[in-house]
Amino acid sequence: MKPTDDAGSFDEPATDSSSHVTDVATAQSLFFRLPRELRDEIYDLALLSEPTLYCELTLRKGSPPQRRTYIGRDAHRTCPNSQFEIEYSAAAGRRVKSLQAGEDRNGFYLTMPSPSLMQKKYQSLYAKAEEMWLEVSKVQQEDGKLRHNVHAFMLDIPLSLFRDLKVVDDTGTPTVLIPSVLFAFKFPEKAELGPRLRFDLWWDKTTWREHVGDFDCLRFPSDDGSILQQILSIAKEVNWKGSVCEYMIWQRYLVIHARRGGSLAS
Repeated sequence: MKPTDDAGSFDEPATDSSSHVTDVATAQSLFFRLPRELRDEIYDLALLSEPTLYCELTLRKGSPPQRRTYIGRDAHRTCPNSQFEIEYSAAAGRRVKSLQAGEDRNGFYLTMPSPSLMQKKYQSLYAKAEEMWLEVSKVQQEDGKLRHNVHAFMLDIPLSLFRDLKVVDDTGTPTVLIPSVLFAFKFPEKAELGPRLRFDLWWDKTTWREHVGDFDCLRFPSDDGSILQQILSIAKEVNWKGSVCEYMIWQRYLVIHARRGGSLAS
């Protein structure tokens, strides 16, 4: 076609939104013509570039944990009910289950939470548990004391691999990707006493065991011990039958250390 203006630009082929939708639909239809087994292989490879996998576990008294696994926050997902999103989330769920059981097919495994090397050098007796925290609401009672309700236990576990997984950033510079799984244990039956606040947990650095590289005690920011008692009582109320891996995560990363620790005056 001939130029249409003084700048010498050429007319572009006529396009509209319907043709774009058609192109996307065609590409999707070609992908979904592949066997499900091959699509799952593609999903598994794509998951390696996800920085964080999210796993929500809703705990109710007398009921088994309700599990939901997804990639990214729901608000950022463009088509949460599309076939792609459903299948991709299912692949993420399978990967998280394999990580809970030991390691995934790529050799990744869940690490144990621990203070950073920099925190270990501090002279204080406590180090913030950066990879875990609580969501708590509170209200001041008539006697002046604070009452707390725990609504969620958040556990962000980094993955480890015998070799670094290198990716390239926006500038083309190779970087090391350290992915993680963010577990959210939610307790919907706890009444909201006010705005939810983040309550940090603290490692007691005097309980470091060098021969296993682990800390024994988690300290909780509570004057009366109510937060600690709520945490220890939750597992007793949940029906963990058929959810052994979830129960082991709950016990291994929180309850064992909480029992050995205690309340830390806030």
